[in-house]
Amino acid sequence: MEIRDVTIPGLSGALVDMDINSTGRLAYICKSLNGYSVFVDGEKVDIGQGVPYDIRLLSNDEFVLFCHHGEYIDKYYRLERYQKSAHLGWHSNWSWSIDPQYENITCTDRWIAIGFSDMNRKGVLAIPDHGHSLVYYNDIFWEEAVRGVEIYAMCKGPRNSIYFHPYTDFQLVQWNLDTMTQVVWVTPEAVHGSNAVSVTDGTAYFYSPYDEEQYEGDEFNWKNVRITEIREHSFYSWEIGSSVVKKVGEYKLNGSTIRGLPGGRFLVIHRDSYSIIAF
Repeated sequence: MEIRDVTIPGLSGALVDMDINSTGRLAYICKSLNGYSVFVDGEKVDIGQGVPYDIRLLSNDEFVLFCHHGEYIDKYYRLERYQKSAHLGWHSNWSWSIDPQYENITCTDRWIAIGFSDMNRKGVLAIPDHGHSLVYYNDIFWEEAVRGVEIYAMCKGPRNSIYFHPYTDFQLVQWNLDTMTQVVWVTPEAVHGSNAVSVTDGTAYFYSPYDEEQYEGDEFNWKNVRITEIREHSFYSWEIGSSVVKKVGEYKLNGSTIRGLPGGRFLVIHRDSYSIIAF
């Protein structure tokens, strides 16, 4: 496990969210006493009145932003796609109103994928990068869909595919958004409940699964549960399709957030810096 800690030069407040691609291109949201600012390629981008939560990179001249608008009963959430032009600079050229019960957002070359935390939201929503339609995972696969109440972890896969790890059975699902096909693997119990996942070359890496528990007597009484292995803050590798899971490292977040990147890498976002963990 390799850890690279990076400080963002000239940061004027706390990091809210950020994204980085395979070439090192960086986009981030910063919160200061003056409000929220968005920076892409070092350039400040005006986003109007919305409060930004998540940012993801698309192509070299595009990114998407998930924002909260309004107050109390009038509040709503909006996914906005920004594009850069010579005449307008960075500007929002389409947007969608999105249900707030979301858990993860990831982007491929051509798709934006949103994993929800509510079983009535059809698991994962995919939107083409130009916003022409909404594609729900459960609508595509029907009886073959993996039924997930909550998408615990998600990451980008090869080309235009994504991986996700849904509660309650915690399979590993690869959804190819170009061909609208899927591959589903049953995962060992040791990685169930992981908070982040990354896949590379036939190996899946999981971060912070459920602790191993043993019930003593009445299994419905939490007081009779004994923890036999603490897995919080630990990384595990799994050769996809095998029964072997190996602990490959530990990393305590201490209030930071973590997200899986492609190729066996993880992004950790701190208040004033970020870290890349690679296997």
